[in-house]
Amino acid sequence: PPGGHTAEFDKWAWRPMQDLPGLIVPFKRQVYEEVVAAFRHLVS
Repeated sequence: PPGGHTAEFDKWAWRPMQDLPGLIVPFKRQVYEEVVAAFRHLVS
């Protein structure tokens, strides 16, 4: 990416949903925490 930024999606892996907020870039973390909380009841 231009401007010395790093690529956000340089690799992927299946991860437990509750781990996702800790893996995402800081400025998106709160949204991921809200999504995990909203869908927690669907995960076994």
